[in-house]
Amino acid sequence: MSVSLVALNHSSHFEYWASCINQIGLGSEINYSEINLLELWEVNSNFNWDEKIHSIIDEQKTETLIMLAYGCGAFLLQKWLKNNQLFVSKLNVHAILIDSPPLSSWQNDNPLEDLIKMDRSTYKNKVLETLAGQSAPKEWLQSITSNTNYLKSLLLEIHQKTLTIKDDEPLVPLLEEWHEIRSMSLPTSSANILKKQRKSLSTWHTIELLGPNLPLFPIPNLTPHIQRIITDILYRSK
Repeated sequence: MSVSLVALNHSSHFEYWASCINQIGLGSEINYSEINLLELWEVNSNFNWDEKIHSIIDEQKTETLIMLAYGCGAFLLQKWLKNNQLFVSKLNVHAILIDSPPLSSWQNDNPLEDLIKMDRSTYKNKVLETLAGQSAPKEWLQSITSNTNYLKSLLLEIHQKTLTIKDDEPLVPLLEEWHEIRSMSLPTSSANILKKQRKSLSTWHTIELLGPNLPLFPIPNLTPHIQRIITDILYRSK
């Protein structure tokens, strides 16, 4: 059985997933690939990764596909999967979504609208301030200045997609399984760091990390949780 793990990198940092992926210790049974939206945008001036994902699947003869995304990237992945159900139906597809913005935040108080109104310089400084406050890698901070046009374009892309969401049509694509890792800012004892729950869908599993919100980028502490999910998927896919 050919298994492919494909991470979606929506950031301006080429090593966005490195701190996690390098520690996962993927065995020879899993092929790892990455879809870098910045590379696609620089070549095609759009964020369409259809051709990229199909070439990965064809090249690796993928039977089980695990897709990994974080934050706004997770939102883009949800929308893509929702719009490509025919593609999903032909494969054993799993999604691991980390801190994807809740649907209510787009519909009731869309934070993107204020960011879109900012000029290029103000927006760049806002992004740098946010990432610096979260101790983002120095290389990522350095990439912001030269990629502000990309980040603004990505912002517009996400905003346009949020406008198509309808309250009566939840953003829940039909997958083999949907795994969600979500941090929550709640007072908690050390005994309650990790909580698993099943939502209403039998194929939707959520791991909630109780404590401070995760930063806007993958951190090594996430690796064990991602590994656990992948191991579980592989065990049940055999």
